[in-house]
Amino acid sequence: MNKIIIVIITVICLSTYALASDIISIKAPQISYEYDANEFSSDKKYKGKILRVKGVVNEISRDLLGDIYVSLVGMDEMQNVQCFFEEDDAEGLENINKGSVIEIQGKCDGYMLINVIIKNSKLISK
Repeated sequence: MNKIIIVIITVICLSTYALASDIISIKAPQISYEYDANEFSSDKKYKGKILRVKGVVNEISRDLLGDIYVSLVGMDEMQNVQCFFEEDDAEGLENINKGSVIEIQGKCDGYMLINVIIKNSKLISK
């Protein structure tokens, strides 16, 4: 019985962490362009997957619910990659500015209106 519990816990723990080979690296304008061109195809390719997105910071703010986000410039001035952070994962955001080039890792949540949404984001490099 104890072995079964240990195996179950191990599987759950391993399934919550992406292996380096499972992480998709992409630039913010590219994923924005792909979602604009074909949301259905892009969801199949990216939604629910861990992405490492590199781009230029357009905005650092909170939404109406108080959630922290960083917008990376997408394919144009209107379409962005909006990366949401938990309070505990927002460390380092105070040291970046609009125009900074950064890399963020998080889980793709698809397309909302004109933005690609990334949840559970973490700042990888600045």
